[in-house]
Amino acid sequence: MRLAHLGFLAAGALALGGSLGCEEPMMMMMEAKLNPKLLGTWKSAACELGIMSSATLPVSIYYQREYRFTETDWSATVSVFIDPLCATTALKTNVKGTYTVGNAATAPAGGTEIDFAFAERRIQLLQPQAALLLNTIMCGGMASWTAGPDVDVSTKGCKPLMPSNIECPKEFDVAKIDVLPTFVVTDPSTYPKLTLGARPMSADGLCKARPATFSTTPMAKTTP
Repeated sequence: MRLAHLGFLAAGALALGGSLGCEEPMMMMMEAKLNPKLLGTWKSAACELGIMSSATLPVSIYYQREYRFTETDWSATVSVFIDPLCATTALKTNVKGTYTVGNAATAPAGGTEIDFAFAERRIQLLQPQAALLLNTIMCGGMASWTAGPDVDVSTKGCKPLMPSNIECPKEFDVAKIDVLPTFVVTDPSTYPKLTLGARPMSADGLCKARPATFSTTPMAKTTP
C-alpha cells in the first residue's frame, strides 16, 4: 500500500562536469510536463491487495488510496479494510507534505522521478477490533488506541504501517499518467490514470531506493 514510497543514488562523476547546465533545463521540462496533469484528486478504481511486512510473516491487507495534488503540495488518505470487498474500514492513514517532480526515470520506461516530502503523518482508528493491532505495535508510542479522531504519529511512527518523519522524511518514487485517446466526460472509466512505483513490503522501503517497476494498480482521476 501506500504507506510507503523509495530512495535513489545519483551518479556523481558526471554531475561535476559540464552536465549540470543541461540537467537543470531537463528537470524543468519534465516538471512542466507532469505537474499540471497531477493537479486534482486521484482514487483507487477498486479494492487493492497489498503485502505488509510484519515481525513474523508477511500480512495481506486490503486498502484504497486517494491522492490530492496542488501545484506544490500533496496529501493522501489510505483506507485499510477488514474484508476483501473493502466494505468495512478498520483505519485510515493521512499524510501530507510537498512534492518535487524530477527527471525522466532510467527505469521503468515512461516514468518520471517524483519525490514526496512529509510534513505530517496521522492515523485514525475506526473499528475497535483494530485497536489490538495498533496497541500491540505501540503505534505512535501508544498502547491505548480507541476509535475516534485521527492521531499525529509523525514523531514516533507506526511501524509496520508507516515510519516516522525522522526515519523517513522523504520518499522517492516514479510516476506516469496515461490518457486514453477517447475521453468522455460522463464516463469515469475514460478519465486519466496515475500509476506510481511498485510498493515494497517494508514501510520505509521507498525512503531507501526508488522503484524500478510500476505498480499494477493505477488510480483514476476523479474529475476530467
